[in-house]
Amino acid sequence: MHALVDLDILCYEMGSAKDDDGHPLHWPLVQSRVDSRIEQILSATEADGWQGYLTGKDNFREQVATIQPYKGKRNRGERPFWYAAIYSYLSNDRWADVVHNMEADDALAIDHSHDSTATVLCSRDKDLLQVPGWHHVWNFENSKDSVTEDLAKIFFPHLKKKERYPFFIDELKGLSFFYGQLLTGDSTDGILGLYNVGPKAACVKRILQYGTELEMFLEVKEQYELRFGSYWDMFMCENGRLLWMLRHEDDDWYNRQKDLCQKLN
Repeated sequence: MHALVDLDILCYEMGSAKDDDGHPLHWPLVQSRVDSRIEQILSATEADGWQGYLTGKDNFREQVATIQPYKGKRNRGERPFWYAAIYSYLSNDRWADVVHNMEADDALAIDHSHDSTATVLCSRDKDLLQVPGWHHVWNFENSKDSVTEDLAKIFFPHLKKKERYPFFIDELKGLSFFYGQLLTGDSTDGILGLYNVGPKAACVKRILQYGTELEMFLEVKEQYELRFGSYWDMFMCENGRLLWMLRHEDDDWYNRQKDLCQKLN
């Protein structure tokens, strides 16, 4: 099994490490913690090799977002103390693949989709739970986005356990999580869902009961129509493009939504 590792997470996870007095740890200790986390991931997945990914420049989602800025609440100036040093170390010394024009998550999803039986996707990012195949998640708790975390716990109850070994997500379950996100949104990334629709809403629970993507799509479409009328497709398409993890280089949720609409007619 080949491990595909989300290294963006490590830049934040280890970048803010402090000593007992609240001061940033010395770099050698931070570097050691980064290396140890990578080794823990490879050990837990019993990987025979790995590739790490970092987000580079020009994320296409920044141009897609018109309702409000994508990840607009995040201030680049407030990144953890050791963020830049960890990023440089991972890209130069640990040979991470720095991804441009999209996010590291997309590159992970694309490479994983090429052969989901021979790779395991390793990340704490809940967005990647929509991607079918083998997954490994560590330190699931303490997310900054409680809505998405609560949604993930409902769709994947085993994530609430402390010990999380690699687990498999089939295509239908991954799609159900994506459609759930379309209803609730993602506050961390600045993606507005439907007003007053949380993880425990009736429409979200119905998503779990459907056996086809078309049923899920129809449910979400009807909910968007109730709130936005004839503009439903514009709002749903924007949110879908922001939330959808690419499965190949030319992938775009716009085309998928268009195809699903045609199937309903």
